[in-house]
Amino acid sequence: MNIRFSRFSAFLSAAFALLPTAPATAQEGKPDANPAPPPGVSSQLQGLLGGVLKPSKSTAPPASTKFVSTGRPLFVEELLSKMTLEADPKEQFRKYAASVMQLVETAYKENGYETNDLGVALGGLLDVCYEMDQGTFKLGAADKAEEAADKKRTKAAVRQMQRALGAAPAFKSVSDKSKQLAYEACTFTMGHLAVSWQQAGKDEEKRKAVRQLARQQLAGLFRFDPDGITRNAAGEFVPKKKAEAANETPGNGAAVETPGSDAAPLEVRPDPPAETQPETAPPAESSANQPAPITPPSANSPASGGWKTARLAGGVLLMTPQNLANGETFNVAIFPLQSLSGKPIEAWLTEAVASDPFKPGKPAAPAIKAASANIASGTVGYALSGGASLLGVYTAISMDRETARLIRVLTPPDGKALTRYQEDVKKITNALIQADRKAAVTAGRGVDVEKVPDSPPGMSPGGKLQPGIYAGTQLYGDEANGRYRLYLYPNGQYRMFNAEGKQINSDVRLGYAYDHRTGKLDLESGMQFDMRNDRFDPNEDLCLYGQDATGKPYVYARSNRGFKYATTTLRYAGPLDKPSPKDEEEKKAWAEAEAKRYKWVVPPGQGLKPSEIAGIVHNQTLNQFYNGSGLSVSSTHDLYLLLTDGTVYNGLPVAPDELDVARSRRQEPEKWGRWKRSGSAFVAAWPDAPNQFKTLKGALTKPGAKGTKLVGRFGTGATSGSLLGGSYRLWGVTFTPEGRFRKDNRGGYGSSLSAQNSGMASINSTYDDEGSATSATGENFVVATSKKNKPGADRSGIYSVDGYTLTLRYDDGRVTRLPFFFEDAKRDALWFEGALLAADTDAPKSGSSAR
Repeated sequence: MNIRFSRFSAFLSAAFALLPTAPATAQEGKPDANPAPPPGVSSQLQGLLGGVLKPSKSTAPPASTKFVSTGRPLFVEELLSKMTLEADPKEQFRKYAASVMQLVETAYKENGYETNDLGVALGGLLDVCYEMDQGTFKLGAADKAEEAADKKRTKAAVRQMQRALGAAPAFKSVSDKSKQLAYEACTFTMGHLAVSWQQAGKDEEKRKAVRQLARQQLAGLFRFDPDGITRNAAGEFVPKKKAEAANETPGNGAAVETPGSDAAPLEVRPDPPAETQPETAPPAESSANQPAPITPPSANSPASGGWKTARLAGGVLLMTPQNLANGETFNVAIFPLQSLSGKPIEAWLTEAVASDPFKPGKPAAPAIKAASANIASGTVGYALSGGASLLGVYTAISMDRETARLIRVLTPPDGKALTRYQEDVKKITNALIQADRKAAVTAGRGVDVEKVPDSPPGMSPGGKLQPGIYAGTQLYGDEANGRYRLYLYPNGQYRMFNAEGKQINSDVRLGYAYDHRTGKLDLESGMQFDMRNDRFDPNEDLCLYGQDATGKPYVYARSNRGFKYATTTLRYAGPLDKPSPKDEEEKKAWAEAEAKRYKWVVPPGQGLKPSEIAGIVHNQTLNQFYNGSGLSVSSTHDLYLLLTDGTVYNGLPVAPDELDVARSRRQEPEKWGRWKRSGSAFVAAWPDAPNQFKTLKGALTKPGAKGTKLVGRFGTGATSGSLLGGSYRLWGVTFTPEGRFRKDNRGGYGSSLSAQNSGMASINSTYDDEGSATSATGENFVVATSKKNKPGADRSGIYSVDGYTLTLRYDDGRVTRLPFFFEDAKRDALWFEGALLAADTDAPKSGSSAR
């Protein structure tokens, strides 16, 4: 199949036109023309690279949209990790993905573009999606003239996309890996759409389905509505003229129905331009974020007698019933969308209430609570002059967890007016929710609305979770199905026991997640106990934590098993009487470390003095051994600490200035002997043969002068191999002249070809400082896991050298002191953490401030 995307350039110009950039200097219709972006879509590309791509008017030199490939596919494997497929379908998908990506990259080259360029891939995908949506997509130009025109538009569009990305300062910090992932995602999607289009042939139903997929990409990935744009002579995507675009964009003037209501729908219209704001008003955002003018619920509403609206400073919409009694106050104020700035919605609402510029009087302390991650509400009492008072009922709603809208109802505190108008207020609020939801989708922000299950009667879900033991019964229908004891630990771990006292959550590394706002409690692998929450249908499978009418905490879970529900109720039964799995692991690790710890030490500086040390002899031996199925190689080290009094110590367990010589000689006399020179060699006699002096293998090492600065990386490694597989480990430490160090560690294991041919599962595992990944592949299965490590404060810090001691002060606060020496005068190998590390290159690796 020969797919020539001769026209995919135009989609690049579209993407560029959607970003705010420097003012256009070229004439309209020229390839370099830079039109104003369509409103409401400037953030279209932010989701593609994890939000690091910020619209900018910077005229700084463009950051390159090209990248250096990792040499391995990223997107397809990430896609597969999120899919449930057997081994054969996975392999078929890999081949299909490689095929369509190769087709598209061939098209890149045929049209004069480079591969491994994110600007080219983004441009191609947008153009293909737009043309499919418009029904003008073709797999090849009709003639040379058409092809030349297409290429001209494409060239202009690619340049625009590259400039748009490069002008965003944050794009310079986007890693090559992130660029490659985005490039592969666009390239694969483009190829998949094109292949699907070709396979659809003249079948209009199939073509319609492909066009729908293309439109989803435009709305979701590129975040704009193609009905609101057109192409100019240069092939750029530009906003349609007002007359041309009138009433075409979905959502403009669309009726938004209120769920569960038979009343006339509320009408939501586009906002007028923002007015000039006084200094005391909240900062105005773009017109897309202004509150939508809402047609009153009904002009003939018996309760309100109709509503009147007014626009206040800051773009705030004020709605007031027309039949208020003389002197009565009741109104609904709708504020523009504002950024959540990463705050939980209840925290955002607390700040919004405090900064309300239209406070009617002196406020009391607010009472605010979140109903979910998307909705919070609260009340504030206001004292007016003359002793009167009003109640402010505030609600915050967020449809994307990025922005939130504030709604304030001002009412007399007796509640009569609120009761009279509550149905209209509900309709207003529901209309805003629907409008904000639709606007979030149109603007490409998506919709992230948390669905909260209904709690059982008498339960108050949420609040602070009390660690402890929770015991109770599970029912299947009306029949008892067993008893459980649940241990909830404050560190997020749990244990589950059955009626026989047997722990039934075998993987104790798993824990629980709890949301104090909603009460949702999820036990990892909780499906085996039917204690988890279904994200899409929360009332079918739920697990809640809360309090009963007496304030006693308990856990309630319900799971749909098809014919009947499994219902579990576990009530607080007392404090924890078993340690958590993590506490047990830490106690065991501490005991093992304590058993291995060298105990004959004194405080730093109170051990051996430099004048008491004659030197340290070091010998390294390489050992080959048979591990049962193949040869492996390891190394051993012999260290001898020579003292000026003629005694020698076998080993170097701690820095010499911490060695308690007196206690060591009493507690481990077998390690102490006598030494002397024999020509150029050192000989020693030990307690088991005190008169037999034998040569000490090895050479005399060199200490580091006080203040020595180390430069570069020093490392070592180990490998092991057999017929079944091989493993490796590479580790080391990098020093800087400024006195910093950073340790590194990586390795892995892989099954050999012999193991795979013998029918065994193929297992591959790799790890480094960023995390680990393991996969197992068999004849009918593929399993993969990965883990991310925490930041490296436990692997980096400040170092200092003083003689035979290296002090490491880690960024996480720990301080360790290690035995240290250079192997010889060349200083290209040093002793670090019980191993001899060699310099990575022949460049100088150390200097000294004291020679």
